[in-house]
Amino acid sequence: MADIAITRTDTDSKARYVATIEGVDGEGELTLSKVSATLEIADHTGVPDSMRGMGVAAALAERLFADARAAG
Repeated sequence: MADIAITRTDTDSKARYVATIEGVDGEGELTLSKVSATLEIADHTGVPDSMRGMGVAAALAERLFADARAAG
């Protein structure tokens, strides 16, 4: 599997995970809406054709789950 780098950026009501792979064009994303301090809803995932089949969407979801677990 490719080495996938994932970052997260936040605003008060939204968050966005971005996945990149060195040497591969484009970026995958997973966006979410913050409903409350304890509820976030994933509302979009997208991966460009250049990253299809590389496990990017799964890595984004796994990162979201790991962050949710860590936050309690």
